[in-house]
Amino acid sequence: MNHPTIGYVLCGPAGSYFSICTRVSISTLRLTNPHLKVVLLVDPKTHRSLLAGSDPVLNLPDEVMPVETPYQDDMMNSRYLKIIMRYLVPEGDLLYIDNDTVIRGPIDGIPGGDCDLAGVRNHSQDLKRKQISPEDQDILNRMNVTIHRDIYLNAGLVCSLQIYRDQPSFNAAINEVDANILFMDDRYNAQFLTRNQTAANGIILHYYSSYRTKPVTNFDDYVIRVLNGEPFSDKAIRQLVRARHPWRTRIPFLDEWYGRYLTRKPYLTPHDWNWLQGKRLQSIWDRLSFVISSFLLHLRKKAGFHRSDSTPD
Repeated sequence: MNHPTIGYVLCGPAGSYFSICTRVSISTLRLTNPHLKVVLLVDPKTHRSLLAGSDPVLNLPDEVMPVETPYQDDMMNSRYLKIIMRYLVPEGDLLYIDNDTVIRGPIDGIPGGDCDLAGVRNHSQDLKRKQISPEDQDILNRMNVTIHRDIYLNAGLVCSLQIYRDQPSFNAAINEVDANILFMDDRYNAQFLTRNQTAANGIILHYYSSYRTKPVTNFDDYVIRVLNGEPFSDKAIRQLVRARHPWRTRIPFLDEWYGRYLTRKPYLTPHDWNWLQGKRLQSIWDRLSFVISSFLLHLRKKAGFHRSDSTPD
C-alpha cells in the first residue's frame, strides 16, 4: 500500500476510555507516519458529545466524518461504521486500524499489491484451530459455516448481523466469495497477548485493550492514568512507541528486564501473569517451587532406575 488513508472508528462519549484509546493510537501514528491521511468515523451522538466536551481527539484526524447510523448502542454503531467505511472512503488504499493499538514504525510500505483485502492471521497463531477461539467457533457453528481457507483473519472490517460478532461474520463472508486475499506478516497486527514473541518486532501492536481488567500493559496503564486525570503527554506517546516491550513497568530495572525477557517467549505462563499483575514474590516462589519439584522428581526417577538396574535376576 502506498500512502493509504488510515481509518478509525469511535463510538462513545467525550473523555471516555475508548476516546482516550483512539487519541493514544492516532498520536502514535502521527509520530511515526506524519504524512498519512487519517479519517475518523463517528456516529452523530458521539460527534455531539465530542464537540460539547471539546475532546482533543477531534484535533488529530485530517477529517472527522459524522455518519448517520441505525442503532443507539455504541458497539452496534461501531460495527456498522466499520462495515460501510470502504463506501465512505472509496478512493485509494484504505487501512482500518483498531483504536487499541500502538503504531511503532512506518506503515505506508505494507504489502498490498493487487489484492482485494489484506489481513493478519487471528491471534498470530500458525495453526487454524488456534486462530479460531472457542467463542468464534461456536458462532460459526450456529451460522452453519465451515472456514475453508487456511487462515482465519483478525480484521478491522467487520459485520454485525443479529447475534453474530464481528470476526466470525467477516470470515464467513470472505469464505463465500472468490476474493484475492493477501495474508500479511504478523508484524503488522502483532497480537502479543496470544503470541507474546510477536511484540519484539511488531510494527503495529494490538493490545486487545479492556478497561474491565487490571492493566498489565503500558498502553492500558497509560489510558487508565489519563482517564483518572493525568495530563496527556507527548513524552508518554514517545515512550509507548520506543518501548522495547509492551508490558507495564512499575519497578524500572526489574520490570524492564522481565518485559524484555518475555518478548523472547512464544507464550506466557501463569508465573508470567502473576509477575505482570504485580505479584512478583508469588511468581518467584511458584517458579522456584516448580524447579525444586521437577528436580526432586528427576532424582526419584533416577534412583528408581538405578535400583531396578541393580536388582539381581
